[in-house]
Amino acid sequence: QPLPQPTPRPTPEPTPKASNPTGAPVFAPTPKPTPLPTPRPSSVVPAPTPPVGPVAPQPTAAPTILTDERFCNGAGTSYYDDGGAIKCECFAGFAGTRCETQDVQYLDPGAMVTLDLVHGLKQRPGKPTARYRFGKPRYRGAFDLAEPEAQVYVRDTCLKAVGKSKLKANAVHSICVLSIFETDFLAPMGLALPLGRDDFRNLFAEFRQSNVLLDGSRVEEWIGFDCATNEATWVRDNIVLTVRKDAAVEDRLDVFQEWRDYLDDRASGRPAGVGRALLASSQEVMASLETNIVTGSLAAAGISVAACFACVLLLTRAVVHTGLVLATVVWINALLASLITWSLAWKIGIIEAIAFTIFVGISVDYALHVDRAFRYACAGEMIRAGRLQQLRRALGEVGAPVAAAAATTFGAAVFLLFCIILPFRKLGVLICAHTAFSGVAALVVLPAILVVLPNKDVSPAREEQTESSAVEMAPVQAALPPLPEKGVRVAEQEKSDLDDVPLDQDPGNYI
Repeated sequence: QPLPQPTPRPTPEPTPKASNPTGAPVFAPTPKPTPLPTPRPSSVVPAPTPPVGPVAPQPTAAPTILTDERFCNGAGTSYYDDGGAIKCECFAGFAGTRCETQDVQYLDPGAMVTLDLVHGLKQRPGKPTARYRFGKPRYRGAFDLAEPEAQVYVRDTCLKAVGKSKLKANAVHSICVLSIFETDFLAPMGLALPLGRDDFRNLFAEFRQSNVLLDGSRVEEWIGFDCATNEATWVRDNIVLTVRKDAAVEDRLDVFQEWRDYLDDRASGRPAGVGRALLASSQEVMASLETNIVTGSLAAAGISVAACFACVLLLTRAVVHTGLVLATVVWINALLASLITWSLAWKIGIIEAIAFTIFVGISVDYALHVDRAFRYACAGEMIRAGRLQQLRRALGEVGAPVAAAAATTFGAAVFLLFCIILPFRKLGVLICAHTAFSGVAALVVLPAILVVLPNKDVSPAREEQTESSAVEMAPVQAALPPLPEKGVRVAEQEKSDLDDVPLDQDPGNYI
């Protein structure tokens, strides 16, 4: 049977003409193998896919110089951590990875340190008068703010200071007078600094008479004018810092020193007739005063310790005992200083420095009473008793009064702990802590040292001192059990009197 023949494919004939008189079906010829309507080979790569970079590593550009103004937004100090990452240490009132968040409430200008930059005045004032109690101001005759160079210098001194992060200036609340004059008064007129002499005089006089308010006060409080010539004689810029008034004294003084260094740098390139800008701040005066008070008080505390040593030595006439008393005093105050600085994280301020001077004298009382009673117990009929018995006799005499004195002082100072005013609360903490340390040192630490003190270093009270105090010690000695006479056996006494056996003798001799 013949195999089926394959269906012949239509040959690629030319397309017949449109006319077909017979109406017979006509097979459409197979189209020629022409390329499909696809993009050209040059555009085969898909458009959405980004071009792949070269495989070989390419050299990177040199890093930009790191500045606080660029990275920390002028509100912090930038640094590199251990991993090489850039971090920001934000100023007070700013937060965020790059100090981009500002706490407006925390940056209340009333709680921040402020300073004034004054141009046109001399450093030292004149003689005090009825109007100027601190000295009549002295003006710089060569200062002429109408000079174009002087205008630029005064304006840029304030603006560049606000832009430096190490000066910790708050740009939001700071006032630069010439900058405000330029932006708020000249800019709407299409003008800018510097101006010519005549134009500046006229426009600045109009600015003075305008209703522009600077920090709630009028222009006259920021600019001084000569009543005769109507020219500016001095200009004051006000800078609000990001440092709080209650910050550490060292931090405040460091910022003021940075400002003085900045003004010195600016003064090196000042134009002729323009003097160095004066820095005026009441907070700097208070910080310097506090530093001087603290330094003077600590020096006074040292002098007080030396004076106490001389007084105690004159009273006791015993160098070793005087040294023990003063060593106890120094230990108490050192312990109190450690509590303040480490545990409470306080700074040594005016309250603390003055308190140390007073506490030196208070500490001597507790330790001196215990030591003097011990020296009395080592004299007279107690000279043959044991060391522990002598100490018991001394504490029996003054232990209760010293403890009562410490308790009453502590109880009186407890109420200061609940004060709202911070200095009073600090004073209460200092008094309570010092009283507790003094009581423990006098009743525990010093007796422990006296027990182990060698016999050669013990100085019993002199005979005249012992006789003078016999009247005071008689009631105490009458209340204490009598001492056993030498050779009396313990069996003849009660067992409760075993503690009266001298420690330097064998108790077996009395059995």
